[in-house]
Amino acid sequence: MGRYLRDHIDQIAPVLTYEQGKPLWESCIEIEGAARYFEYYGNQAETVEGRSIPLGQDYLDFPVHEPYGVSAHIIPWNYPVEMTARSLSAALATGNSVVTKTPELTPLTNAWFATAAEAVGLPKGAVNILCGRGDEAGAALAAHPQVNQIVFTGSVPTGIAIASAAAKNIVPCILELGGKSAAIVHEDADLDAFETDLRWGIFFNAGQVCSAMSRVIVHKSRHAELLARAEKVAKSLQLDDGINFADFGPNMGTMVSLPQRDRAESMVVRAVADGGQLITGGHRQP
Repeated sequence: MGRYLRDHIDQIAPVLTYEQGKPLWESCIEIEGAARYFEYYGNQAETVEGRSIPLGQDYLDFPVHEPYGVSAHIIPWNYPVEMTARSLSAALATGNSVVTKTPELTPLTNAWFATAAEAVGLPKGAVNILCGRGDEAGAALAAHPQVNQIVFTGSVPTGIAIASAAAKNIVPCILELGGKSAAIVHEDADLDAFETDLRWGIFFNAGQVCSAMSRVIVHKSRHAELLARAEKVAKSLQLDDGINFADFGPNMGTMVSLPQRDRAESMVVRAVADGGQLITGGHRQP
């Protein structure tokens, strides 16, 4: 399946860019990353090891690996290809069938996993792609009595709702939820390296990353220089429709939706109202 994604990257990448907004070269990176998950777990499938557990003389204790059965995966919109591959590949490698609920905002690229499964000869029912709203399709999956495991990446409130629904059926969950990822800049920090970290940490995918560098804690002796360098990085970025950025470079595509754009704009407005200084940007593009 990983090879299939790579073989069709020229077809998948534009679809990903059109539906998600990221530059075309970022889409290619995401698809390459998705392929690597299949390669990694494909290799792991034949090297899964058990272990014996010492319980004393005359006892032999060891674990037996068994598939969960039906594994339901509820995928986020910011990396719909890579996040699907991350959990789908692991589930298939360990003998499970999967129902993937596509993101509401970015559902199109998930269809490639179905065609990939057919192309490589997986049995019918091994990979199932379900489109729908989170409060309908996602909620139904989380509460379904024949789902044996749930994987979810997204917000904390939704994660709580999914875990609560799964608990009623005694179903294990893997939850990756949003957080705040601080960068810490010490007195002896290499600020040339920090510029690169800043470029990837907060401007990659237009900042729509659950582990984005959403704040920086900097030593007071480097504060002024860091602000100047951050300003330089921000002002160096060219903004346009992501499909126009096929080559790697200092550019950024659109946000995934109008509400997401408005949310980002409201954060800037609120920060300025609270005394923040606007250095560059801060408003929607015409």
